[in-house]
Amino acid sequence: MEYDPSEDTLDEYVLIKNQGPGSQDMTNWVLTDDDDHFYRFPDDFILPAEASVRVWTKTDAGAEADTDTEFHLYWGRSDPVWGNQSDTTYLWDNDWNEIDSWSWP
Repeated sequence: MEYDPSEDTLDEYVLIKNQGPGSQDMTNWVLTDDDDHFYRFPDDFILPAEASVRVWTKTDAGAEADTDTEFHLYWGRSDPVWGNQSDTTYLWDNDWNEIDSWSWP
């Protein structure tokens, strides 16, 4: 998780890794925070086993995947999402079951 990038505030991202034994269909899964920011994963987004996805706050900057096992999604926001002093990111499945969360500082 990069919630306070040093140069461009829109370089924030959340990195999610599938540590399960099989692919995970993340269609309509949601990322939220303490301030009700909301990102919904796109239709038919499947994260293979041991792969990761980086969800950027910014729009698509034409970035390529860093490896064969990392994917990039773009929120398309023009302002930062994650609080620099403190916040929590939540990952919810399509039935609104909390899958994971992470808080800082």
